Amino acid sequence: MGKEYRRQEPGARRCGGKRIIRGPSGWNRKEQFFLSLVFFFLLLAPGFWLLTPSPVSGAPSTLQDQFNQANDAYFNRDFDKAIKLYSDLEKRGVISGDLFYNLANTYYRQGKVGWAVYYYLKALRYHPRDRDLAANHRYVTSKRVDQIEEPLLSRLSQSTFFWMDLMTNKELLIVAVVFYWLFFIVLTLRITRKRFVLTLMLIVLGGLNLLILPTAVGKFYSERLKKTGVIVAPVSAVYSEPAQGAIKLFDLHEGTVATVIERANGFAKIRLADGKRGWVSENDLKEIS
Repeated sequence: MGKEYRRQEPGARRCGGKRIIRGPSGWNRKEQFFLSLVFFFLLLAPGFWLLTPSPVSGAPSTLQDQFNQANDAYFNRDFDKAIKLYSDLEKRGVISGDLFYNLANTYYRQGKVGWAVYYYLKALRYHPRDRDLAANHRYVTSKRVDQIEEPLLSRLSQSTFFWMDLMTNKELLIVAVVFYWLFFIVLTLRITRKRFVLTLMLIVLGGLNLLILPTAVGKFYSERLKKTGVIVAPVSAVYSEPAQGAIKLFDLHEGTVATVIERANGFAKIRLADGKRGWVSENDLKEIS
């Protein structure tokens, strides 16, 4: 790809007696026990979010061997074989940022910008702080025919809540839960011990929760609930209705990212960053899952 590839090729990523309970004046033991019970469930509730099973990212030795074979095929410039082996790993349920990164590199070597963008975006969900990955993604997106600028409000939001792009969905959720727990722990201490430092900590933690919790919810929505797709066909016609005989509005080219609104009759209704909408063939679009 040129200078944009600062990494040593995909092959470098080869996948490791009794206690006396004393409460504050005005609180008896029953009231304090009830208060502690309430706070316990408040602390426990968000933790259930983390108990949902996540996709298996590890792979047995046979899958690792296949991954290494795909890397060797890439080094030997047998890109068709590399894509076949990498894609087979994905179909077999292997979830790996390195796998998606290598797939993106391989597709770009074949000149398939749409598929490269698709897999770079998937890889960024697992390695958001990888500088080489981010550099390659920026480079490939700069090669797209359709350069659609995002609205000012969206760019300001990304700049303000920059940590959303530096953490995975799970990492951000863990941080949110930790600060949520800390807030109620300090609140409990503040109720039982009226200290200025606890009041100050409560204010700081409350402010951090107001920043982190909404961004965690926003990250979860954008990756788990919001449907994002990438145009993978070289050229895709955008129609006014989900039918071949409908009015053609404009064309989109490979690598364009859009929000998928609905599907009907083999078509997908999309919304671009600039607000334009239309229907494209489902075969021209690959939804990020």
